[in-house]
Amino acid sequence: MRGRRGSPNHLRDLRKSTGPLPRRARLESATSHLKTQTSHIGRTLQLHRYSTGMETSVTLQRAIELAYLETIGMRTEKVQLDDAAGRVLATNLASKVDDPRFDNSAMDGWAVRATDCVAEGTTLSIIGTSKAGGEAPPEIGSGEACRIMTGAPVPEGADAIVMVEDSKEVSNTVRILGPARPGYIRNRAENLRVGQEALEKGIHLGPAEISLAATMGHGEIEVVVRPKLAIISTGDELVPPGAELADGQIHESNSYGIAALIEKMGGQAIRYDVVHDTIDGLRKTLDSAASECDTILTSG
Repeated sequence: MRGRRGSPNHLRDLRKSTGPLPRRARLESATSHLKTQTSHIGRTLQLHRYSTGMETSVTLQRAIELAYLETIGMRTEKVQLDDAAGRVLATNLASKVDDPRFDNSAMDGWAVRATDCVAEGTTLSIIGTSKAGGEAPPEIGSGEACRIMTGAPVPEGADAIVMVEDSKEVSNTVRILGPARPGYIRNRAENLRVGQEALEKGIHLGPAEISLAATMGHGEIEVVVRPKLAIISTGDELVPPGAELADGQIHESNSYGIAALIEKMGGQAIRYDVVHDTIDGLRKTLDSAASECDTILTSG
């Protein structure tokens, strides 16, 4: 990756990019460019005793096209949901359950029949209580109400909820002082249905996606194995941040910004020490990086 040494300008350039072309268009464009732009072919020193052609004066868009000509083999692994933050989903994820799993109340109050509560001050008989995680509540008939907690199942026969604030309980009866609200019932599967794919492969897993995966019933998910990307900065004038600067030296910064970007995107950044401008030093570091990482990025 080319850029002014010690400067994060290349990161600002990346943010200005409008994004890559569709894959087919990228390949066709890259192939055509390689065949026709011979006037921009130069020579570069190779480490294995031979030379080959190399493009010069490459634009950001052209660099993206070239990068897409070489792909990193994708491997997958299964991880527990606790370990999925920051990873990339490998397959589409379908819900194992309906959400909600059953009709339930959005408020504490009374499960009632709306037709019984048209007139304010109606008195209904209390026939039981519906609690979240408890036993199934009794069915409601005409003139009856069931005490209900938030998240608890709505009894058969009920089609509305009266808020507890809109009522007055007297012995085994409740006086209705406010409206019966059908909208306070959360219907089964109104958010998700069994088999519905709610997370697409390739998505970066953040807090919202992990919470959704848990809601869908997944304790373990398949993710892409984090690719290892080597980052190598080169230059005699570069020294690590925090070190004292001699005349003509600057602090090396590019590798730190690149590493942070890689980690943010779900990769594993392996940052190597600065390589000074010697062919032996560069060869040694490149050989090490090639044996340890999937891809090598250089800056300098």
